[in-house]
Amino acid sequence: MKNITLITLFLGAFAFITSAYASVTASGSVSSDYVWRGESLSGGDAVVQGGLEYTDTNYYAGAWVSTLGNDNGEELNLYVGTELSGFDLAITKYVVNSEEITELSVGYSLAGFDLFYAQNEEESDETFMSVSYGFDINESISGSLTYGEWSDEAVINTSDYIQLDISYGAMTFSVVDADNRDDLDFAVSYALSL
Repeated sequence: MKNITLITLFLGAFAFITSAYASVTASGSVSSDYVWRGESLSGGDAVVQGGLEYTDTNYYAGAWVSTLGNDNGEELNLYVGTELSGFDLAITKYVVNSEEITELSVGYSLAGFDLFYAQNEEESDETFMSVSYGFDINESISGSLTYGEWSDEAVINTSDYIQLDISYGAMTFSVVDADNRDDLDFAVSYALSL
């Protein structure tokens, strides 16, 4: 009985503080490979992914989850962020098979380019940066080209990649060329309507 009362109180408070500008959205997708920042995190195996995000006028918060392929476990991301003078500031906690990493990031859009920088909160030598440019091929097909670079100054190691995404409706085809692999990575993903 005590749990039901607490849940009812929480839901009532949540409904009360939710402003007219707030929204909750759900997302989902299936993909032939989980390619993130130039790396295949599923070893080329198919994955299922989904998320839930709360957005208000001043901030956003959410959770995102993905399988990592055959018997590779799962990933959970928890994040909160805000926009400040055009800059997107965020904190993300990645939990991959009980291993946790917290990342601080900043993003900015300028003249069609999306700039992004992230740093591991605990290992400040570990950083990531990317530059993306989105474009329309025609009214139903769009694309984006991304250059990204990982850097770990503690071990004097860097890795970079180029990724091309072509989207038609809910379908996206991705090609990734990373300098630490001999072969290209290909992935096809489909966003689910939720």
